Amino acid sequence: VDAVLNQLAAKVQVNNPERKLEYFVASVLQNIPNVETAEVKGSGFGTDHGADVVATINEGIDIAGIFEQRTLVAQVKSYEGEIDDLVAIDQILNAVDVYNADYGLILSTAEPTKNFLDKVDQASGKKQDSDGAYDDDETSLPGAKISILGGKEFMKFILKHGSSQLFDTY
Repeated sequence: VDAVLNQLAAKVQVNNPERKLEYFVASVLQNIPNVETAEVKGSGFGTDHGADVVATINEGIDIAGIFEQRTLVAQVKSYEGEIDDLVAIDQILNAVDVYNADYGLILSTAEPTKNFLDKVDQASGKKQDSDGAYDDDETSLPGAKISILGGKEFMKFILKHGSSQLFDTY
């Protein structure tokens, strides 16, 4: 199953060149319950500050003040094979800062390497114990969580929330 998911991710990468993948991801995010908006930002780091897509998420229930809006910034990477480009992590951290975001998400058509996953965990402020396991309770960015969906996990996300767009496209 993992091999098939990675093959599908490679097809999505090939069929969504350049910024088309960012628009595709934004449209998929719009399908998620509680996502109010998902907007593609400017082209290039100088104009988007590391956020290819900025989404507004509604949390809680809209009564008696039990309601908040959260901001998710997404960095979309269209790569083949594996992703080990640590610049993506710097970009998402910058986007979290610039947009005062609650969540940072890197989405990649490529499978993240162990080194990349470790760097994402470090960026989230997760502390490793002597066995190499991470403590999810501590973060260096209060209120901000950095995550990645790459390769097969990216495709699971697309199939769950964007299968209609995926199959309409192909």
